[in-house]
Amino acid sequence: MDSSSCRLTATAKRTVNIKKDWKDKYFDSLQKLEDEQQSWGELEALLRKVISRLAITSKGIDKRLDRVLSAIQKHSRQQKNEALQADLEELSSLVARIEDDDSSADRGSAEPAEHQVHQHLLDLIDRLRLDLSGRSQLETFKSRLHTLDDDRCIEEFAGLVNDLLQQGPVDQEAVREVLITLVEKIAFTHGESDHLNSIKRRLDDQFVGDNWQAYLDEIIAEVRVIIDGINDEKIELETLVVDVTRQLNEISGVLSDEHSDNLQGREEARNLQSLMDESVSRIQTSVATTTDIDQLKSRINENLVTIRSGIGDFIASDEERFRKFEQRNATLTRQIKQLEQESSNLKLRLSEDRKKLMFDTLTGARSRLSYEELLEQELYRWSRYREEFSFALLDIDHFKQINDRFGHSAGDKALQIVARLMSRNIRKTDFLFRIGGEEFVLLLPKTNLEGAEPLVEKLRRTVGSTGFHYKQRKVEISLSGGVTAITEGDTAESIYERADQALYQAKNGGRNRLVSRAA
Repeated sequence: MDSSSCRLTATAKRTVNIKKDWKDKYFDSLQKLEDEQQSWGELEALLRKVISRLAITSKGIDKRLDRVLSAIQKHSRQQKNEALQADLEELSSLVARIEDDDSSADRGSAEPAEHQVHQHLLDLIDRLRLDLSGRSQLETFKSRLHTLDDDRCIEEFAGLVNDLLQQGPVDQEAVREVLITLVEKIAFTHGESDHLNSIKRRLDDQFVGDNWQAYLDEIIAEVRVIIDGINDEKIELETLVVDVTRQLNEISGVLSDEHSDNLQGREEARNLQSLMDESVSRIQTSVATTTDIDQLKSRINENLVTIRSGIGDFIASDEERFRKFEQRNATLTRQIKQLEQESSNLKLRLSEDRKKLMFDTLTGARSRLSYEELLEQELYRWSRYREEFSFALLDIDHFKQINDRFGHSAGDKALQIVARLMSRNIRKTDFLFRIGGEEFVLLLPKTNLEGAEPLVEKLRRTVGSTGFHYKQRKVEISLSGGVTAITEGDTAESIYERADQALYQAKNGGRNRLVSRAA
């Protein structure tokens, strides 16, 4: 082999080595890009988790909002970014309209008032010996009762009492009873407060019949404070949703930018690969066909310059993308931490608010809302798995007499003692609810009627054997009860009605007893 051929062979080997070296660098660059994308994937997964949590914690504010939030959860899980982008835009637009559309049909009309919460108040008004005009006002109010929520009903009821009392002489004891019952219903709906307790104590101990206007003014003022507090919480929640929506839109923009950069990076990588392949191919062709060493060197150098220029441009562009990635990563990390903190705070607050709603403030027993939810769950288990349960309705005997003889503070103490005794003596699997003034419900899962009767009777006797002293006077307590069990075709209304009929029978039978009733 002559020296010229040896040089050509060495040049070819170097060319192959150059190609291998640049390919190795190219694949290292791709691996770096894949690592960055993997890091981004972890960040994206965390972001989707936050979006899902925020969607869950924000539900219940508005029906239209719930629909969009459900779509956000769905598209986030399915990683449908275009659909998610559209959802976020709709969410932003919707939140801006919520305040203006507060009375629209989509939000739903006002929830019907709880008739049990207000009927006793209406009955008490009848004791005021109303004239024809007063009775007409009462009937008008009754006709509108179903259109009012609890807060609005209490406020309008207080105004109605004010109007009726100003129309002429009334029974002072009836006025006192109306005012006390109004205070109790407000406390039962929204929880005890120092101001409400103070009003009730004064009505018990030092009521002056000709000063009822001052008491009523205080009650109305307290209702307005409660309503203002509810409105403040609503505004705060809506502000939070608007802020979260803004942040989600910003994050969505970052996601879009990152996606565009990734596509651009892949396109540039493919172009670089094509450039290198073409240049190396030209070098190989030159080596195979060119016999002039100087000409071959010139052609190889030209192609190497082209390769170096292409790689340099790619590296510069890649470094710029990486710099932007780090900036976006830092921004997203900060925003996600903020969203997680807001999500955690909101979940904590909602948990605390839910706990307040699920438990009666005065007695510590579960609330009516909790009763409705858990009864629905038991009915579902019955329909799906045929899991039996029993249902007992318990009522404190002569509770009104306790209030009349000893005052409403004594009545409150009686309620607290009864609830505490029953809570201590039920099984861990049973549930105790206070669903009305002196009315309790006991839910006994996985228990048939034969098994429930001795349990409820033992509980009733335990309460009946325990009185208490109030201001050095003995206060006797007893319970009447009705118990039944789930049967085919039952609803929440039918099982309650059957237990109520059994309770009515116990009351008519002399009280202080339990009556069971099968289907």
